[in-house]
Amino acid sequence: MSEPGYRLIDPPTPNDKIVAYELHGHFSADDMRGLLTHLESEMAARGKLRLYQDVSGYEGVELKAIGEKFKHMGKLWSGIEKVAVVGDQRWMEIWVGIVDPITPQQLKYFSVEEKDAAFAWLNE
Repeated sequence: MSEPGYRLIDPPTPNDKIVAYELHGHFSADDMRGLLTHLESEMAARGKLRLYQDVSGYEGVELKAIGEKFKHMGKLWSGIEKVAVVGDQRWMEIWVGIVDPITPQQLKYFSVEEKDAAFAWLNE
């Protein structure tokens, strides 16, 4: 079995609302199911979450993974308050700018050099 396309990481300062992870490589449907199961479990235990999502090593996603995400959209939309997307891909920055106004969560893009600012924003 291969390594999942995400890795949970610890925030620099403890906050029971923040779940932090890095995406890397090509994200599969199995990766999406694993991450969503984890997030739903955390929402059940902690309430609304704030996500730190480092996408600097992200290379793409399987179409089936997007389908998995859509199956969980109701829980995701009601259970996530903020998402800090950290990366170095210009297309991801554009995507966050487009998606932010149409989702119930606050989304904000940060460059890799601004990861401390991303955590600070999640802690606000």
